[in-house]
Amino acid sequence: MRFNEYRSAQINGSAAPGYSADQATAALEEVFKQTMPREMGFDYSGMSYQEQKAREGVPASVIFGLSLLFVFLILAALYESWSLPFSVLLSTPWRSLELLESCGCDACCSVFSCRLTWSRSRTTSTRKSA
Repeated sequence: MRFNEYRSAQINGSAAPGYSADQATAALEEVFKQTMPREMGFDYSGMSYQEQKAREGVPASVIFGLSLLFVFLILAALYESWSLPFSVLLSTPWRSLELLESCGCDACCSVFSCRLTWSRSRTTSTRKSA
């Protein structure tokens, strides 16, 4: 059998009950390193290859940047304008902070305590005058 133009042997296996695929792969690699000579190597194909690639992952900053780009392009198409999506994208985080503020729990809002103190005192003073 050939794999990537090298002579190869195919090993099929699955994890025992109670073990994850990552643990089974790590055990297989450990046994391979202990028993096989250094000039021999291993590689993955199929689902195992996809699991290895997924384990490497993509940085969250790249995903966040691409998602902002796609949202911007969708909003630009929706509003038929290049400038209006900026106002929507810039106002959304502030609306999210106001949503956290309105829930009233201290766990969500401890980061924004200065802003919350100011806004609560402002709303309290306006309610007293009304």
